[in-house]
Order: sequence, then structure tokens, then C-alpha cells
Amino acid sequence: MIKHLYTLAACLICTFAATINAAELIDGAEYRVAASQATNLTRTSITARLCADCPHDLLRIKDTTSFYEINTPLTYEEALEVFLRKNYEVLSLVVKNSDKSVVSVSFGGFDELAADPNNPANQSQVEK
Repeated sequence: MIKHLYTLAACLICTFAATINAAELIDGAEYRVAASQATNLTRTSITARLCADCPHDLLRIKDTTSFYEINTPLTYEEALEVFLRKNYEVLSLVVKNSDKSVVSVSFGGFDELAADPNNPANQSQVEK
């Protein structure tokens, strides 16, 4: 009986520790922002309204921030051109909440079907 209690206690401690680590890992959120709500992009920041009733937030751009147009990777310079052209309806911002830094910016969102290797439309004739 005592052995089972020790096992149960060990499981509860492991579960609690895993919950803490998971909470630390879940520090980000994805925001879909209308093009008109993103007002400024520089090498160090982007200014955007993350919700309809929110004030504009100044979010940090880091050296590690990734930029995409749909699923195509962009350099900062290419991203700035796309940002200024406003040829997209929405942009997707993945933001790390703890320090308001931007993990990625995707102009036009992200096409999950195009990125899925299991999607038959993405397989070549040789693979089929």
C-alpha cells in the first residue's frame, strides 16, 4: 500500500512539474490583424492593434523574427516592401506575451493546406 502511495505521489509531482514547464512553453499567441490596423514596421518594432477595442501596441522585432508572404520566407527588406504595398487583407502576428516580441509576421496569413505534405495536391506524380 505504501509503495502505491509513493508511486502516486511521484506521478503527481511529475505531472505538476510537467504542467509548470508546459505553462512556460505556452507563452505566445497568434493574432490576425487587418492590414489597416498595422501602422508601422521598422527593424526593431511593429505597431499594430491586436483587437478591435485595443490600443495600438508597440511590439518588438528581434533578429530571430521570421517574415512570410503566405508561406514564402522573406527578408526584412522584402517584408517592408510587402508591408508598404498593403496588397494583403490580414497579417498574422505570433507574439511572445512575456516580452511583447514578435516571433513571426505572415502577410496574408498562412496556407496550412499548401504546407501539408500529406495533402494530395502537394504530392508529385512520382510520389503518387
